[in-house]
Amino acid sequence: MNRIEDHEVQMPCLHLLQVSLVNVNTLMMQQVLAGPEWHGQLTLAACGH
Repeated sequence: MNRIEDHEVQMPCLHLLQVSLVNVNTLMMQQVLAGPEWHGQLTLAACGH
């Protein structure tokens, strides 16, 4: 049965998991884009600015 107490614990845990996955994704993208093959490839125009 879904109890209020269970949800009070689950929601912050799920939020922490989501934030952690976003952080891991960001770190992976930074590592990939730091490679020499990407130097000079991305411009502000390519990013929508």
